[in-house]
Amino acid sequence: MLDRSPVVFTVVAEAGSSPITRVRLSPCQDSLVSYCDLLALSAGRREVTHIYANNRQAADAYDVSLTVFTEDGPRAEVKTSVLVTNVLATLIDVPEVIDLPFDAPLSVTFSFTDPGAEGSWYAQLHDRFVGETCLGADDQPNCVIVSVTAPGQVTVTQNEPYTADELPAGSEREVVLFLQEGEQRRAAALSGPRTTILMRRPDNTEPEISYHVEVDGQPVDPTEGWYTGDGAMLVWSVVENESVATVIEGCVDVPLSDVRGGTFTCVAISRGGESSATATINYDNTRPVVEGTVTGNEFRSTGWYTGSATVVWKVTDNVYPVVKCADETIDYSTGGTVVSCSATSPAGTAEETESVKVDATKPDLE
Repeated sequence: MLDRSPVVFTVVAEAGSSPITRVRLSPCQDSLVSYCDLLALSAGRREVTHIYANNRQAADAYDVSLTVFTEDGPRAEVKTSVLVTNVLATLIDVPEVIDLPFDAPLSVTFSFTDPGAEGSWYAQLHDRFVGETCLGADDQPNCVIVSVTAPGQVTVTQNEPYTADELPAGSEREVVLFLQEGEQRRAAALSGPRTTILMRRPDNTEPEISYHVEVDGQPVDPTEGWYTGDGAMLVWSVVENESVATVIEGCVDVPLSDVRGGTFTCVAISRGGESSATATINYDNTRPVVEGTVTGNEFRSTGWYTGSATVVWKVTDNVYPVVKCADETIDYSTGGTVVSCSATSPAGTAEETESVKVDATKPDLE
């Protein structure tokens, strides 16, 4: 039973036996092969040491075998059971989110507790966006691996800031913080306490909201404040270059022929704040309707009126406030006076005429 204690095997080469070429320990809990496959052992007595507790794994039992190789091949094998009882360290005070300006390298300050004896630990940052490559490995300049002693507060900082290409404005990425005991730093990605931190660029601006009206996919301008055209559409645009914008009201395209215009609102929110815009759209795509009616004393349904006749005009438009035509009275004799009325809206002009025949004089008898 071990807790941070090494497993020690003693190998003795017998006199006159083949020279020992190597000793292999299996299973090996380290990522470096040299820890598991010890080469070029000289004849005589040699101790083989392996510290299973280095990986800080929870309590577990291992069936361990040690094989001695000579020039003639495997010569001896011994098996034993090892129980590792060490308890994992615990990461605490790790930030959940880091807002990272463009001109600052990623820096993570955290603490951890170590329930066992104080040991030598290494902290490492791993950027999930670039797969198995951390913010730099041992042989890469952008990776910082620091040695710490538990318990205590630790700051891990990368050497260079992210560029706009690596972490654009408003984007979010995850980094993983590893804690690894001992000298086996390359094994940090395989074992040891870890936690994930959301790394993001600050967003200092709210979404930009705009709108326009288009017909057949082409933007159009209003005429004296009015839009016309079949298939006219109110189109919204929500632009947020620094984070994700979420629509919380409106912001959907509107077929104006369905609603005949009106007031519409778009509200969107992002990490940079909330913004809104209101569009008041006047839309008319139907010309006015003009109707004329002649009233008076009509003589025997002949279309002739006696005395006088009045043309009454009815002008309607469901949207636009059109100008009405005044009624007109014909009180003189005429064989066919043409009276007209026209009305204009943004959608066009409508005109109607009425021919009025009036006989205001009685016939003479001789």
